[in-house]
Amino acid sequence: MGSEHSVFLPPWEAETEAEKARADDFRAAVKSLSNSTANFLVPHVLSSDPAFTWDWVEHRPFAEAAYQSDERLTKLIPRLVPSRISEEDFWRNYFSHVFAVKRRFEAEAAAPEPSDVAPSCSSAASGAGV
Repeated sequence: MGSEHSVFLPPWEAETEAEKARADDFRAAVKSLSNSTANFLVPHVLSSDPAFTWDWVEHRPFAEAAYQSDERLTKLIPRLVPSRISEEDFWRNYFSHVFAVKRRFEAEAAAPEPSDVAPSCSSAASGAGV
């Protein structure tokens, strides 16, 4: 029997169609989260969203992939853990911000393109945008 190996990718690797459609923007948005210490100390407001689930055991391999791939994380963890926050809360907060980025990309993909939106009667009648 062959052994199976799981590959855990960092959270900035696009998974959904919305993320893949703008993969470079998505990657940049998630990677920029490590520019701000606050993203690791304070959870995003969407962390209370029922769709955001957190399980340290489940997320740990993804956290390790991020840690190995983002030099800023290798500097942040020793500065913050455990003196200011536990490692589990550090990552919970980070992934809550990743969740918010994912939600934003989903919402933007679902929004109609500006050319798909008909001008309102008032702007068309006033000649606005002409």
